Amino acid sequence: MACPTNPLKIDSNSVSTRYAFEVCIGELPGEDGSNFAVDAIGIPEEELSGTSPVFHLTEPNSFGDFGPNFSNTVRRPITDTAQLEKGVRTDLDAAANFQLDLTTDNFERLAPTFFFAGYRRQPQFGRSSQETITGVASNVISGTGIDAIFTTSDLVIVRRFSADEDDVLRTVSATGSGEITVSGTIADATPSATAYVKRVGVETAAGDVDVDASGTSPVLTSTAFDFTTLNVVAGQWIYIGEGTGQLTSFTSAVNNGYARVKSVSANALELDKTQNVMVDEANTAQTIRIFVSDLIRNEPTSDLIVRNTVQVERSLGGAGFEYVKGCFANTLAINLAGQDKVTVDLGFLALDTVYEDNASRKAGTFPVIDTDNEAFNTVSDFARIRLSRKDDFNTALNAFLTEATINVSNSGTAAKALGTLGAFEITRGFFTVGGNITAYFSDIASVQAIRENADVSFDFTLALNNRAWVFDIPLVALGDGRLQVEQDTEIKIPITFDAGRDTELQVTMIACFFPFVPAAATV
Repeated sequence: MACPTNPLKIDSNSVSTRYAFEVCIGELPGEDGSNFAVDAIGIPEEELSGTSPVFHLTEPNSFGDFGPNFSNTVRRPITDTAQLEKGVRTDLDAAANFQLDLTTDNFERLAPTFFFAGYRRQPQFGRSSQETITGVASNVISGTGIDAIFTTSDLVIVRRFSADEDDVLRTVSATGSGEITVSGTIADATPSATAYVKRVGVETAAGDVDVDASGTSPVLTSTAFDFTTLNVVAGQWIYIGEGTGQLTSFTSAVNNGYARVKSVSANALELDKTQNVMVDEANTAQTIRIFVSDLIRNEPTSDLIVRNTVQVERSLGGAGFEYVKGCFANTLAINLAGQDKVTVDLGFLALDTVYEDNASRKAGTFPVIDTDNEAFNTVSDFARIRLSRKDDFNTALNAFLTEATINVSNSGTAAKALGTLGAFEITRGFFTVGGNITAYFSDIASVQAIRENADVSFDFTLALNNRAWVFDIPLVALGDGRLQVEQDTEIKIPITFDAGRDTELQVTMIACFFPFVPAAATV
């Protein structure tokens, strides 16, 4: 007997999952002959090839509710036979929920959709059809307008060149005439069309930047360098120095590391959360390097709120493709379990789901996956994790945590209407952030903070392979706190938290992505 042409089953390992950004909810670029401006919606890189969508490959560990859930309403007439009649189709609920391991960059594109915001990005050249690198000669990179993007104090990296070029930290030594000169030879003279140059920090002049730790908050002060050119705002995280003993770092080790910006002026950068307790330092010879992040936050004013929706394609082996349309970023969970990988659960509400056979696959480009293979883990990749009172960021309420979960929700609901199967729109509700933490109990400080309803802040930093994520919840109220006392084990304290708008920063949650941090920042 010959094997059938069509399989009698389809294995889950034949499934692949991709997503593409929509031009408006439920509609891919090109489906109505239109396009969108990448910068206008805050997507961190080119998402179009002409007028076709780019379907990015992703790597789910598992799927939750995915696709359509049809509802029927049964007829129940009153008759002497007491029988139900066949139901009629009355509703459809669509969703796309899946879990990812968090790698250094597989969440970068999707993260802003959950914050209803665009990236506040550091300057870059490339990654869009309007900016293309036109040539490379030794250490000179050419492109129309590239010299207006960077200055001679900038630290940059090049990406999507040959593998040996990517992620090498370079300094800009000269700009002008549509080109920049960088340190080190670039062997790849013909980089790909998607190659780009990214600003990741600055190097200040020798002896120019000092530390003033005499006030309530430490301040970096300068004579010549203008801190407003860092392109950072209050609440954004930076990394100072390249490690103890380096000419590009402060001499006092405690003055280097991760820090959050409190205020910015031309010759003063005030900090509040810092990795260490900083001390006064009058710098005489150090050329301090400051590494900067791309910022995402729920924006405090309505004119900065941006809604991006995606369409998720799931292959069904030889049977065809499933498209979940109008995916609205609704729920996000960041899972920090002990001795495990860091995972994120992504939950999308959607308008509808359609199915296509292999011959009718939607048009677009389908690049190979370009994310890091290695996932963050909860053992060696924490550069910082701290729950502290807002009036004392330097003192942790608990020295060690065993697990934590952060839950973000946009409280979306499907808008239904007569004559429409499924939803015609998704309505956004409150942006809410909460979660739970389990910690080792060591003193009553954490219990007192719960009892007093103290203003508390929670943040953590994950760093790996010269990249880093910082997740920061500036203001939370703590709950629970009932001590767990069991025989032959440590006392633990379970803590719940609910975030609110921070009255200083005017936001509820901040996420900062560092495209590059030095090796010292990943220890």
